[in-house]
Amino acid sequence: MEEVRDREERIEKVVAVIGTALVVLVLMLAGGVGLIEGILMYGAAGAAMFYLAKKTFKPNQGQEEKEE
Repeated sequence: MEEVRDREERIEKVVAVIGTALVVLVLMLAGGVGLIEGILMYGAAGAAMFYLAKKTFKPNQGQEEKEE
């Protein structure tokens, strides 16, 4: 009877360690996905602003010719 109880305790400990590791892994992956999405959205917004702002500026070729 004592051997059965010892075996059950070992199994419970292994299940607890594996369960904890899985929970930590899921939390890390979920946090990482949020971070990656944030970086991608920030990059996309920056690229869109660059593209839109680039259209508002005109080259000053005429000004350079007048100075010479």
